[in-house]
Amino acid sequence: VLVAVVGLIALGMVARNSVDLRAMRLEWYRAGADPAWDAMARWADANTPTSARFITPPWLEGWRCIGRLGTLVQYRDGSAMHWDVGFEFGWWERLQALHCDVYYSEDALGPQLVERYLALTPADLVAAADRYDIDYVIMPDTWQEPRGVMPVHSTRSYLAWAVDDLRRATAD
Repeated sequence: VLVAVVGLIALGMVARNSVDLRAMRLEWYRAGADPAWDAMARWADANTPTSARFITPPWLEGWRCIGRLGTLVQYRDGSAMHWDVGFEFGWWERLQALHCDVYYSEDALGPQLVERYLALTPADLVAAADRYDIDYVIMPDTWQEPRGVMPVHSTRSYLAWAVDDLRRATAD
């Protein structure tokens, strides 16, 4: 058994060294992948600076792995509080900035997060973006779009907005 374990470790080390891990996208961990979401993340990776920061729907996962860009908050990031005491305060504060500070309940979590996120106004989004130095906002296509500004990109189900454009929409 010991020889088998050592052999597996050695095989893993050889395989790890022969693969360029930086080029890989760690998409394997996400359950229920959404092709339109993946397309939006790939667009952001290819068309925005590596320093760009995003507000994304907090119930959706994979942005950081596929887009390789920062996002303000994901709901499931709350699991980090189990190994980083104090983490929950900043996480909850970011959820509050998006009015998505929803306590966990298996039957209510998804609908409440979606409802609250879709209820955000351009002014709400600009306020959160200014507070956290955000460049872009990703909204589901069911969001009531602001008049007079166009998204910088869209997929079948999502729209990307530059914060500066949303700011202009709130000035009117």
